Amino acid sequence: VKNMVGSVRLTESLSDEGNEIKEVVFHSADSPGGTFNIRDGNVGLWVREGDTLLFDVVKQTFDGSICVYPTKQEVQMEDKLNRSSSKLDLDTMLVESRSVKLISCNPAGRSEGTVNVVKDQFGFVHCAERSVDSYFRLYELLPDKLQQDLRGAMGIPCKEKLELADGAEIQFDLSLQNKQAKSGNKQGEKEQLKGQRLLLLPPGTVLNTKVIAEGVKGVVQKEDPKQPYSGMIELEDEQETMAVEERHPFVYQVVQSMLENNNISSIVYPEIQSIKEDDIVMDMVEALGQGKLTCSYLPTSDPSSHGRLIIQRVDTSIPCDETETGDANNDDSKKKRKKRKGLKPKQVKTLRYDKHCLMKEFQDGFPPSEGDSIICNIVQSRRTGMVQLTNIKIVERNQEPNIEETEETGKGVVTDFTPGRQFGFVSFIVENEKGSKRENVFFNTKDNKVRKGDEVQFRIGIKKGGNKRVAIELKVLPKGSLGIATMAAKDACHGYVLLEPSHTSLEDRDSGGRSPMRMRGNSHSPLRSGGRWDNVARDNSKKESDAVEGQVLLTKDPSGMFQGQSILKYKNSDLVLLSDTPRRGDLISFVKGVKISHRVKDIRMVTKNAATLLRGRLSGIDGDKATFIGDSENEEQKYAVTMQDVVSCDKSLLKELEPVEALVYDEKLYGICRTKDLFLESKITSSGTRPKLNLTVRKGLGGKIQAQSMMAKGPDKGTNGFKKGWTTRVSKYNTEENE
Repeated sequence: VKNMVGSVRLTESLSDEGNEIKEVVFHSADSPGGTFNIRDGNVGLWVREGDTLLFDVVKQTFDGSICVYPTKQEVQMEDKLNRSSSKLDLDTMLVESRSVKLISCNPAGRSEGTVNVVKDQFGFVHCAERSVDSYFRLYELLPDKLQQDLRGAMGIPCKEKLELADGAEIQFDLSLQNKQAKSGNKQGEKEQLKGQRLLLLPPGTVLNTKVIAEGVKGVVQKEDPKQPYSGMIELEDEQETMAVEERHPFVYQVVQSMLENNNISSIVYPEIQSIKEDDIVMDMVEALGQGKLTCSYLPTSDPSSHGRLIIQRVDTSIPCDETETGDANNDDSKKKRKKRKGLKPKQVKTLRYDKHCLMKEFQDGFPPSEGDSIICNIVQSRRTGMVQLTNIKIVERNQEPNIEETEETGKGVVTDFTPGRQFGFVSFIVENEKGSKRENVFFNTKDNKVRKGDEVQFRIGIKKGGNKRVAIELKVLPKGSLGIATMAAKDACHGYVLLEPSHTSLEDRDSGGRSPMRMRGNSHSPLRSGGRWDNVARDNSKKESDAVEGQVLLTKDPSGMFQGQSILKYKNSDLVLLSDTPRRGDLISFVKGVKISHRVKDIRMVTKNAATLLRGRLSGIDGDKATFIGDSENEEQKYAVTMQDVVSCDKSLLKELEPVEALVYDEKLYGICRTKDLFLESKITSSGTRPKLNLTVRKGLGGKIQAQSMMAKGPDKGTNGFKKGWTTRVSKYNTEENE
């Protein structure tokens, strides 16, 4: 490296004895910052082709060569340099106080971002221009003197000492890592990027988020029925997003430098870039080059590598047809490249909002409604290009009703109500031609006297712009007006819940509830095959209704309602209150249904977790018979069971010695379920498992799958969410009462 010789093109030509000097000789010994050691034993220079240097020019007397020479001139703010034309006094020079200054790095391949992680020898940085992270080595940090010169030339004052740590803002050279550069970065492949020549910048230098506009007026256009405090806002005036030079300033600088300086015939990127980075450069050259510039790859001997980018001027002496043909032959990848969208600033008029976009005082209470007038700020992320609303303030509520009234009325029970937000849900029975079903409807009210469990009368309304049914004009009725008894009937039966209702069919449990699918867009194509569950036999004769119903073990029948029956069926619509949903092992009361003999209705909770559950494994599975072996520590418990007692999955899916759970009643086992159908593995509980969510399909939400968790219903009655004995640890603040 010490013996390397290069050349520097002068920004302003000099004259020597009538000869015009445009380039001078540059010796590596005069390189800014000297050299640095790379971990593999090699030595590198801090300067690269395309960098801008500040130096003196001298003429060697022994050979007459014009060379770069260290200068005493210091870099001033905003590159306001005192370019004195006085001759140098070589006899009085102190070489130790002189140096060649690096005042600007080559913008080709330059990038900036925020440091994410710093380890002992390496780190990662979030790139500001794209959603990607880059790897860097700590020895790539520029020397302090070079950093001072660069920041001074950029006009960035920095009196405090900057450190390379998490959250630091830096500027760096971005390229592919060596392994991926040699093997080639294919489209869709994860990028492995590296950062070099790191320059520390003061906080706030790198633009990550731009405030496009402040105090913008708008109107709530639509509410999201699936997510409270969310919807769409239509702005009063269109707003323009970030320009291309703001998102990609370094690429813009490269293109503009060629357009403004006709002396530059071409610019070659020093390192191989990723495919996505190449796409940005090519699109910007095409959009900003005005037909004067073209971008392609330098030829390379390695067929697996696409080579370095080169931006050239279009030769106007060659006909357009020949130029286009030559470009197509030399750059096959250009045909496959898709043009990026969004190079030109977009005009936005309608934007989505959610709860986090609202000001803090509007995140509680009545949510924004359709027609409300608002004031907000608009920001855009440089990294993702996403435009968002912030600091939304509701300035005027819409007084016009957005609900169309109907003649339909109803009576039901308030299953949930939040006084602070003044909304809740009412559960009632809807009668139609197909029968009766239970429906939950949303309501808003300013009457804070409404409470959960109240019996109410209301009218049905339809929200404008959709078919969502809501309850309006609520009127609280006296207790018992709907004929809902507070206690179970005297002849009510009792039983244990074996299986909760679910909309996932039993034979599809291991395949995620998915049936074999045909190829997209062709209803006549054959079914997809090759899955691990393709060979599992399915009982196609089973009705879908059997798969979604819950099961109850009858334990008490005082009036003989269900003679000769022990396993009964139910649905959630058979519950008296949806807010008191029974779970597996709970003791419930009920009476016989009207139309179907094995169906129950008027289900009420009697005792939670009343049943005895036993875990074990099934052994000796032979047709319809098997042996249940308990996991008791004291003695081995064995029960002879039939496969008809399995309720959580199809019998054909059971495997030998698979962990199961059963309900013990009258020295017999019922409701055998695989533990993986009931529980998920957990590292934070003493048992190593946690309850599995009951997934149901909401027809009113377009088939969206929702998880029904007991936590969503709130803590159990009489507790604050933690039952006594939930943990064996003793708090140091615990106080025991003396008996």
